[in-house]
Amino acid sequence: MRRRVSPEVRGSTVAISASLNARQRQAVEHGDGPLLVLAGPGAGKTRVIIHRVAHLIESGRAEPGRILALTFTNKAAQELVGRVHDLLGESIGSDVWVGTFHNTCARILRESAVALDIREDFAIFDQESQDAMLVECLRHASLPADLGDVARLRNVISARKSAMEDPLDGDVSLPDGEDERVLSQPGFLDALRVAIEEYERRLGEYGAYDFDDLLKLTVERLQSHPAVMAKYHAKFRHVLVDEYQDINYTQYELLRLVAPEPYRITAVGDEDQSIYSWRGSDPKWVRRLREEMQPTVIELDEHYRSTRTVLHAATELISRNERIRETALKTNNPVGEPLYAYALANEEAAAAHTTKLVGLLHREAHFAYRDIAALIHPDKCSEANASEAFKKVSYGVQIRYS
Repeated sequence: MRRRVSPEVRGSTVAISASLNARQRQAVEHGDGPLLVLAGPGAGKTRVIIHRVAHLIESGRAEPGRILALTFTNKAAQELVGRVHDLLGESIGSDVWVGTFHNTCARILRESAVALDIREDFAIFDQESQDAMLVECLRHASLPADLGDVARLRNVISARKSAMEDPLDGDVSLPDGEDERVLSQPGFLDALRVAIEEYERRLGEYGAYDFDDLLKLTVERLQSHPAVMAKYHAKFRHVLVDEYQDINYTQYELLRLVAPEPYRITAVGDEDQSIYSWRGSDPKWVRRLREEMQPTVIELDEHYRSTRTVLHAATELISRNERIRETALKTNNPVGEPLYAYALANEEAAAAHTTKLVGLLHREAHFAYRDIAALIHPDKCSEANASEAFKKVSYGVQIRYS
């Protein structure tokens, strides 16, 4: 029997839906075909995902357990779960498959382990465990400390696996823009291969997968086991993806496998906010979806988060990008405070000027230090320079980096 939203929750759902703007409501109430929602920051993208889940259930188009909602971080997934529960009630919301790509793949692999010919009790190495093992593998390869960079090795392995490639097939290569000093070191790439071989050997010895393995293995096993793939075709009537602009090749292939034609996929994202290029994400997957699945495209243009001044400045910067979305964001928010830009000679001068501004805000405008944030680009101003600049003026503030 189909589980319906309770009358109390249904009433609140209607009330919340009534507060959506016209384009948000159009996206939420879209039919069964593929849907691409393009929206800038603060336009209510995640809100569309949550309300569309509720609408699919309430309209009878999908039972909770036949909806898969995907995102990229555990924090984002937890937020989705919480908001689904708030809207539908926990007894119904908990049946919706909500999770990251990685934990969704782990769930598929574990519950279908026998059919997919893999061990059910496999271990999963998160980045902390992975990095600890990579340190040992670099040591095994006898790479000197200045060349044995853990992040570099992790990114090399991740890039190959994210492209559905074996990291040991063919020549080992580094991303474009890598330091020429590194590339010119005799035997460096050979030593890197030794480190990768040792890493893969140890994964096998521990019966473990890293995060990229989870994606790659799920795609490979579904492709080679059509009966299992058919099971998930039947299970997931609708697949929704938040932050779609961050997917890579493997994740795109996974979507095609679990949501085949007629592609009951809702993809919500913003090509200007892609942040995972180092592991294969690219706005081209937005274009690929448009070309291959021919979705209905809805652009959200109402911004709710920032002042008009901030939105105008951001729009001016973003307009220089190569873009798919042409609609400019608008807002009814207040104009807000003016923005100031300073051009400094170098990172030391930038750090010194930042500390001066912090002091002025504290003394003249009476802001507490805890109410002031300084965002520092690691490629433009080092942690050491920023910390030293604040020490010189003796503000007694603690610099925290995240």
